[in-house]
Amino acid sequence: MKILKWIVGILIGLVLLGVIAVGILSLVVKPEKIKQEVAEQFQEKTGHSLVIDAPVEWSVFPWVGLHLEKVKVGNAPGFGSEPLAAVDYLDVKVELAPLLKKRISVDTVVLKGVELNLERNKAGKANWEGLTGGKKSGTPAEKEKKTAAGAEKGAAQAYSFSLKGVELEKVDLNYRDAQKGQAIHLKDLYVRLGELKPDAAVPLRLGLSVENGRPAVRLKVALASKLTTSADYQRIDLSDLAVKLDARGEGLPDSGIQLKLTGGVGLDLTAGRLAVKDLAVTGPDVNLTGAFQLSGLNSGKTAMEGRLALQQTNLKSLLELAGVRLETADPKALTRVTAQLDLKQQEEALRIEPLKVTLDDSHIQGRVALLSFDGPVVRAKLDVDDIDLDRYLPPSKEKPAGQAASQTPKKQKGEAVARQKPVDFTPLRKLDADATLTVGKLKVNRLRLEKVVVTLTAKKGVLRLDPVGALLYQGKLNANGRLDVRKSEPAIQAGSSLSGIQIGPLLADLTGKDRLTGTGNVKFKLRTRGLQDIALRRNLNGDFAVSLHDGAYKGFDLAEVIRKARAAIKGETLTTTGEAKTDFAELRGTGVVRNGVVTNKDLYMASPILRVKGEGQVDLVQEKIDYRVMAKLVGSLKGQGGESMDELKGIPIPVRITGALADPKPTVDAQALVKALAQKKIEEKKEEVIQKATKKIEEKLGPGALKGLFGK
Repeated sequence: MKILKWIVGILIGLVLLGVIAVGILSLVVKPEKIKQEVAEQFQEKTGHSLVIDAPVEWSVFPWVGLHLEKVKVGNAPGFGSEPLAAVDYLDVKVELAPLLKKRISVDTVVLKGVELNLERNKAGKANWEGLTGGKKSGTPAEKEKKTAAGAEKGAAQAYSFSLKGVELEKVDLNYRDAQKGQAIHLKDLYVRLGELKPDAAVPLRLGLSVENGRPAVRLKVALASKLTTSADYQRIDLSDLAVKLDARGEGLPDSGIQLKLTGGVGLDLTAGRLAVKDLAVTGPDVNLTGAFQLSGLNSGKTAMEGRLALQQTNLKSLLELAGVRLETADPKALTRVTAQLDLKQQEEALRIEPLKVTLDDSHIQGRVALLSFDGPVVRAKLDVDDIDLDRYLPPSKEKPAGQAASQTPKKQKGEAVARQKPVDFTPLRKLDADATLTVGKLKVNRLRLEKVVVTLTAKKGVLRLDPVGALLYQGKLNANGRLDVRKSEPAIQAGSSLSGIQIGPLLADLTGKDRLTGTGNVKFKLRTRGLQDIALRRNLNGDFAVSLHDGAYKGFDLAEVIRKARAAIKGETLTTTGEAKTDFAELRGTGVVRNGVVTNKDLYMASPILRVKGEGQVDLVQEKIDYRVMAKLVGSLKGQGGESMDELKGIPIPVRITGALADPKPTVDAQALVKALAQKKIEEKKEEVIQKATKKIEEKLGPGALKGLFGK
């Protein structure tokens, strides 16, 4: 309505003054003389030529009228030969008698065949600058002129106004900006408005086409409504409003976008209030309804209150209509979305309460408050019943056979880091947030959690997740996290306590491999810096503690390694059978992380046949492991064919684990094992000799004769 009011007001005001002036001049001046003088004055004041190729016609009584055809305004120097503006047909009439009674009665304003060519060159200069002047009014004479103009405006407001109609046809606007490489063409604008009468509905029709050069998009708009105004034009109502939009072009579907908007609009300038009722936006995959009201338009302290409802909508298809294509792991994700929300805005604050959203199979409700858009300052509380976030992630891309993520060449990693663009953390630094999220059931990154509670706070570039709680894998999670983006390189901290966790299913869902199984507790506190994966690993520091029971480490069988070592010593061949894993009744240890290197010195593992102690390092940067284990047999260990290995019982067996972290290689120190076996045989032989000697002596000297000797 502001655009329509502007068009009608400018046309009527300028043409009205021109008609009155021409009507008076027509009594004493010839038409051709007027054309010549007007053209000369226009050239002098603006620097643009003015050509009127058809005779000027006017009337004086009973209507003061002006009729112009074939009017052209020349372009500014350096902007080509096409005219800046051209008008094929203009006809305006004002009834003379009502002017004496302070009534302005305008006949139907007709304007046809208008062409405007607006252009800005690469230097930033516009071809219309000569028409806008640009001088600042600050001199006493200019201030006096302003005061006089204000007085005239006040006098003009004492007049009543009536208009029989407006007919605008074939209005074209071309805009080109060489600086920004933009080109917009507004064409075929038409406006048809019936006779304005106070408090009477008048038919209104408006249409236009807009063509954008980059991207190449064409938008057609058609508006139909009934316009009602008060006698003083302070109240304007559009009833039975219907707007049709048709967009086609680059980035849009071949069939384009067709939307229809219906409803009613009421503007009360005296009260400073705008109301929209019975709003409905419909089209392919969208059905939005609602109503809202804006108040305080005169005071500058605006307030808004309204309600919106989105019926079941295929959000994915709707975004595609806007040129945004989303691919999700689940093709059916984002295809069933509904929403209901009540909005209240007062000055800088916007509150959405209650908020209800159905996202496919998930139900979300709560409230959101934007206390200030500057920042923004956000307060929120959301409750979700059950959601699988993995459905909404992009589809996983399969890697070439035999290529794992860790096998990326170091050169490529370095090049990727070098190509990385700096991240602008300004929005996060300005964010002021305090939000709580609760989820009944959650799946994320294949992890399954229940009764999730997450509290987020953000202030001056520091984001905190504290506390974070959940039930998962028969255990409980208590965690916290911190992201500091006050500097260009973000700093990250995370702490977690997992108690009573089934570690096997957790690792299987998290990594796809359950190398470690068992039930127990895991604690860690970690910190790092950076953006790239390699930087995050290199800067990783912290500590951890693990305590598990009744589990296994999959990937190698420590008992099998010992069997193979014994077989190699004896020159035998041992065939490996079954799954490679090391069972344990208890596994515990602590460690520290320094610059991406994990160090552990107190590993202890116990099983019915083994006791294991270990220490070593895992280099997360180089993705290598160097670990030493000392194992002792405490139970019966059978070899190939059921042969007993009791000869190894009680002997410390050194095992070293080295190689790539993804595929560690355990080996037994055969030389140390041979020495230990030899020493055991010597000890056994020594004991046997002592026992035989003792028996012979006692046979001759009597029992107890050697008491106290040989340690007996």
